[in-house]
Amino acid sequence: MWASASVTLCSGSDFFGVSLTTRSLVSPDSLPQQNSKSSPNSESSTGELTVTRDAALNLAKLWVAAWNAHDLDLIMAHYEDAVELTSPVAAQLLGSTDGKVVGKPNLRAYFQRGLDAYPELRFHLEDVLWGMNSVVLYYTNQKGTRTAEFMDLSAHGKVTRVVANYGT
Repeated sequence: MWASASVTLCSGSDFFGVSLTTRSLVSPDSLPQQNSKSSPNSESSTGELTVTRDAALNLAKLWVAAWNAHDLDLIMAHYEDAVELTSPVAAQLLGSTDGKVVGKPNLRAYFQRGLDAYPELRFHLEDVLWGMNSVVLYYTNQKGTRTAEFMDLSAHGKVTRVVANYGT
């Protein structure tokens, strides 16, 4: 069972320079162990993860709950060690041209800055889309800023790559 919470990484021009909302993923470690017949995810004939509707919704709810609880350890449990995030907000905040944050320690530091800067950060999940080994989380933050995050998932159900997109 996931805890109810809302998350928003940044908003306005005071921290990231653009309004955005954060992503929410399911902590693979928090999912009940299931046998392969009842698992919400399945393996394709090539051994890759195939995301089901239920698994995508569960991941999204747990991800948002972790962010809304401002629990950095729980947030980070959704990501692989070699994760890569690409975001126009990261480009602006970090002064980089590619907007990339590479590796779990760097992602943790980036998220911590957002949580420290925005104690009122909250996310509201609007929609979840899923693919073969990916999800898209569409959410709004406490200021109403719209965000869509595309997330590639590993065979273990953890995020390996994030591409963040923002709207007004």
